[in-house]
Amino acid sequence: MKKLGFFVAVLFIVSIFFGMSLAAEKKETKPAGPKTIVGIWTAIGGKDPLKGKELAQLEIYQKGDTYEGKYVKLLPAGIAAYGTKCTTCTGERKDKPFDGMVIIWDMKKTGDNEYTGGRVYDTAKGDDFSCKLSLKDPDTLILSGCFAFLCEHNFYPRVK
Repeated sequence: MKKLGFFVAVLFIVSIFFGMSLAAEKKETKPAGPKTIVGIWTAIGGKDPLKGKELAQLEIYQKGDTYEGKYVKLLPAGIAAYGTKCTTCTGERKDKPFDGMVIIWDMKKTGDNEYTGGRVYDTAKGDDFSCKLSLKDPDTLILSGCFAFLCEHNFYPRVK
C-alpha cells in the first residue's frame, strides 16, 4: 500500500511539473504572422558587395486572380548601388524610376503558400525569368527566379 501511495505522489508531482513546462512553452511561443505573400518585403542583396544590405522594399499585392510585385521604396544602399532609375533595364523599363516599377506579374496561387506561373524582372540583368513565390515562414518570403532548371532563391523579410 505504501508503494502505491508513493507512486501516486510521484506521478502527481511529475504531472504538475509537466503541466508547468507546457504552460511556459505556450507563453514563449511567438504568435504567427500573416500566412500570405501580400504585404511589404525588404529586398536584401545576395552577392558581394551588396550581400546582406537592405536595397529596397517590394510590395506584393493581389490584382484580380493574380499577384504582382512592385518597388515601393528605395533604401540608401540600393540608391547608392543602382541610383534611382534603371539604367540596366531594357525595353519600356529603360531609364524609368525604380520606385513604383512592377517587377513581378502573373503569379497564381497554386498551393497553400505557393504561387507560380508568373515572371520576375531582374533589373540588374535587364531580363525576365519564370518565378515562384512561397513563404518560408509567415515573415519570410522566398522568391525563386528560374532560367530552365537553374534557379536563384532570394529571401525577403516582411516589413513590420
